[in-house]
Amino acid sequence: MKSLAYTAILLITALLVISCVHDNFDTALLDDSTPRLIVGDKTVRQYNQADGQLGYNASRNEFRVSNDTMSEYFVLTCSDAPVSEGRKIKCDVSWTTPSGKQKRTGITFRVEHIEDDTIWLWSSSESVSAVVKVLQ
Repeated sequence: MKSLAYTAILLITALLVISCVHDNFDTALLDDSTPRLIVGDKTVRQYNQADGQLGYNASRNEFRVSNDTMSEYFVLTCSDAPVSEGRKIKCDVSWTTPSGKQKRTGITFRVEHIEDDTIWLWSSSESVSAVVKVLQ
């Protein structure tokens, strides 16, 4: 009887741990097309029209969101253009925080959605999402 109870406790614990892993794209993000970078559950940078700049370099597959002075920014540079939903691409991302600069390289993103000039990207392994715009 003890081994059955022990097995049940282990199974329940394993299910709770698995349910805490954030591996699914939050479709609620599709409700907002504002360019932004989210790491874990924290928005680390979001475009603000009042003091912000958007940048895009097609030849480098690079997307930038910053304030006017570039003291706060994120830069997403991808190996390929994110041109179709479901496609997986590798990207490097760097951003500023109050304590300095952060960088992650070789993140595999999935192109979750494309609408007009807006692209939603998600990395389940890194729990990073980005919303970027292709500028003409």
